[in-house]
Amino acid sequence: MAEKMETKSEESVEVTFVIQPDGFRHGMLVSLGESIENVKNKVASDLSLDPNVMAMAYNNTQINDGQTLKDVGLSAGQEGVEIIVLL
Repeated sequence: MAEKMETKSEESVEVTFVIQPDGFRHGMLVSLGESIENVKNKVASDLSLDPNVMAMAYNNTQINDGQTLKDVGLSAGQEGVEIIVLL
């Protein structure tokens, strides 16, 4: 069981979501294989936002709902990850 938990941790990354235009920052541990659509829903739920009006970008490139964090080049344990959330 402990090995499974370690694997899950290795497949996750701590992300800071920067809400624009106000610059509010919200940290969350996210699975690399989770769809951006699910990530949007989690962020929206935490911050009482409408996920249907959110767009996310990483490294100045928009992230599509069907993509995962792994698809956009993030890796487990990566530090300093910021994803911009445009409202």
